[in-house]
Amino acid sequence: MKKSLTTLALLVTVAGCTIFPTGGEPARKYTLSYTHFASDLNDLNINLLIDTPTVDSSLDTLRIVLKNSERSVEYFADAEWANRLTGLIHESLVHSFENTGKFSSISRPADGAKVDKILKVGVRGFYMDFFSEPPNQLARVDYLVQIIDKKSRKVIASKAFLTQTYAAAERIESYIQALNQAHLDATTQMINWTIETLKNARHDNTTDEKEND
Repeated sequence: MKKSLTTLALLVTVAGCTIFPTGGEPARKYTLSYTHFASDLNDLNINLLIDTPTVDSSLDTLRIVLKNSERSVEYFADAEWANRLTGLIHESLVHSFENTGKFSSISRPADGAKVDKILKVGVRGFYMDFFSEPPNQLARVDYLVQIIDKKSRKVIASKAFLTQTYAAAERIESYIQALNQAHLDATTQMINWTIETLKNARHDNTTDEKEND
């Protein structure tokens, strides 16, 4: 039996849903929030492109994933994402990085904007974990992030971000809220790391230039 996230623009309601299949009701649709926070680091004179995330095919769907074992993939009934997970995560990351106000520009691949650095995000996990540990209502989000220099195409730095949040109750809204919070936690860590990494890289480049003079 299949078992069937809310801040900012989290919930898009189409129709009611339950944790059990109803056989006729349309699925309720959900989306992801984005972060609003002010970093205490100085502004970066950098044009950052947020590349389209790469997502495993079992996750990149309208359906919301749950796992009852490490290797199983199941989906909630009567609930789904408002867009494929790739699109939801990409939009959330773009808005979240824009909200920092620390970059000259934040762009998408289709924008054709000036680019200095590229942020690549691989989505290795985005699901409700019902098997690892009690009470088995754990949202898991696992991102592998790379910062790439646009000119040289070299990887400046890479880091994994694994976050998890327990659902408050055994119902779909709580599961979605937990997934959303795990995503926001990972996004906040990612932004702080990106800003700090680029700040240090700029400082190192400036030091090298002075030493070569």
